[in-house]
Amino acid sequence: VCIEPRFMDCNIMSHITNELTRSCLNECHKDYGHIIKINRVIKVLDNYINMDSNIIFDVKFEASCLVPKPEKVFTGKVGMVYSGGIFVVVMQKMEILVPDSLLVGYNFTKNINPKLNSFIKADNPEEKIEEGKQVKIKVTASQYNNQRFSVFGSLQ
Repeated sequence: VCIEPRFMDCNIMSHITNELTRSCLNECHKDYGHIIKINRVIKVLDNYINMDSNIIFDVKFEASCLVPKPEKVFTGKVGMVYSGGIFVVVMQKMEILVPDSLLVGYNFTKNINPKLNSFIKADNPEEKIEEGKQVKIKVTASQYNNQRFSVFGSLQ
């Protein structure tokens, strides 16, 4: 974390946390997933002054992360319904594709307005999966590429 000299005061840990939040929040990392929240700075490991006279701190910190590992269950909103399946948006950070082959017992119904497409349960036509509905999804597979995850899941 890079801190300007003017922030070297009695609130330095607060300044470090703020800069860490500004620079790391919403990043996506292969091992840690999406960084949702910086909880706290655990330890300052090292510090030095760079060529611009800014102070660089190497810190160890605790963060809340969204990691799409197989078998994890997430709750999200259906963001898109199409004949090949549904996309579920989790915490505005990650989209999970549930292919139609894993929507067992549901039939796709196409509407003139694509936002009204839905999957209707075969034995209970009142039960629909449509845009905006909240659902539980279990991750079946994920792959990290270009600072984002491609995630597949099944309906719970």
